[in-house]
Amino acid sequence: DGTTTKGLPFIEKQGCLIALGDGDVVPGLEMATRFLRSGDKAIVKCRSKYAYGAGGRRADSSSKSNLKDLPPNSDVVFTVCIREIIPTRQLLQSDDIKLQLASSKKQIGNEIYQYEWDKHGLGKARALKLYGKARDSMIELIGEIENRNGGDSASSD
Repeated sequence: DGTTTKGLPFIEKQGCLIALGDGDVVPGLEMATRFLRSGDKAIVKCRSKYAYGAGGRRADSSSKSNLKDLPPNSDVVFTVCIREIIPTRQLLQSDDIKLQLASSKKQIGNEIYQYEWDKHGLGKARALKLYGKARDSMIELIGEIENRNGGDSASSD
């Protein structure tokens, strides 16, 4: 969850699978999560330049909670809980985790497109980067599955 430094909520998110170093989350969260372990809970305070910057973030109007728009150049506070850390070796061996990660990137990209697209182009660049990573991950996964199955399993000739 995220609030402004005045305690006004602007984002609620649960159960998000992220890959560190891929830009899945704002830079302040990226930096902070590198110091956390499975099961850790933390309050992460981010200066504007490490959060949403000049673009701010629009609130989810469909949410039943009282989320507010995050004004441009706002410092923010996130409440974070690390449920699990998946080692790279395990990630590279699991089709299910690869699929979940690609799906998560697409979903995060959708949220960025919907709530962070602004005249500064910051949200646009982040959304397009995540869509590209989701696409590339799926292409790679499909190729790996086809190779294991002895060729193009999608062909019905």
